[in-house]
Amino acid sequence: MTGESAAAALPYLRETAELVGPFLRHAVSQIPEPMSEVIAHSLGPAGASERAALVRAAWELGGGPGVAIVPAAAAVELLHFSTLVIDDVLDDSDLRGGGPSTRALYGDSCAVLAGEVLHTEAILALAHQWTVAGYTAPGVLSAIRALCGAHRLQCTGAYADLRSEGQAAYTETGYLHVVRQTTGSLAEACMVIGATLRSAPQDELRALAAYGGALGVALQVRDDILDLVGDPELTGKELGGDLRRGKPRLPVIRALANLDGPARSWLADLIASRSAAPEDIDAAVRLIVDAGGVEQSIDEVGRRCGEARRSLSGLGACGALEFLDGLAVLVAESW
Repeated sequence: MTGESAAAALPYLRETAELVGPFLRHAVSQIPEPMSEVIAHSLGPAGASERAALVRAAWELGGGPGVAIVPAAAAVELLHFSTLVIDDVLDDSDLRGGGPSTRALYGDSCAVLAGEVLHTEAILALAHQWTVAGYTAPGVLSAIRALCGAHRLQCTGAYADLRSEGQAAYTETGYLHVVRQTTGSLAEACMVIGATLRSAPQDELRALAAYGGALGVALQVRDDILDLVGDPELTGKELGGDLRRGKPRLPVIRALANLDGPARSWLADLIASRSAAPEDIDAAVRLIVDAGGVEQSIDEVGRRCGEARRSLSGLGACGALEFLDGLAVLVAESW
């Protein structure tokens, strides 16, 4: 797979946004004011992300048209935005997508309520899939179980993540466990939902779930790298936010493993303080980069994306499969 095929994933993402966007806007229109204004802000202008496209691709691998899976694809987007709104409350983050976060604009209490509404709308959207011709109640109920199961894991993972703040001795094993529960579980659920709704064979279901789990881990590690060295104009967030809050992400864990002496002690103390000054954050980022933490984490993204691509071997060639393969390449090469 080449860079050209990775770029070919982009039209699929845009098409998915065009398919799912009207459903999301209609869902917002059904929410009473003034909460609908808050929800509209929380969703932002993006319309749809990789997660909706994963549902669509898992469905289209069975030959069905993408328009028939729109409610389920919208459901994972609504759940995803629900977690982002709540994450900003947990992290005291005032920026999201290059603008004010929901909590910054409307306050923490309103943001929590908005997250609850988005979670409810996600379940309602998935239940709406039943009204589309060709779906059965058992299939839709299985998809709802997959969505709710992922959200349960996301919440337990988020709690574990909160407990890790300030813990310089936090292990890579612990970090990866949390990532599998949060980002990994939702990406895996996306694949399972799309495949379940078309009654995919069990071996294909397992392969697609493995793809989603591996890609989800890669997406989170990529985000943790970009939190340190990304372009704020592209990420829409301030650099070093996780570091300032003492969150030991993979680049930090790898850097601490590579360092010793005063440099290691200084970085460990900065993590433990959970209140580093901006100039200390800048120095810490340089230290993490110099210690190989970022480079090794980029390698981990590539490894997870390779794992995701290998899980697709044996599936029949089609446009949806090309997208899934290309998306994994795109994530691995997004530097």
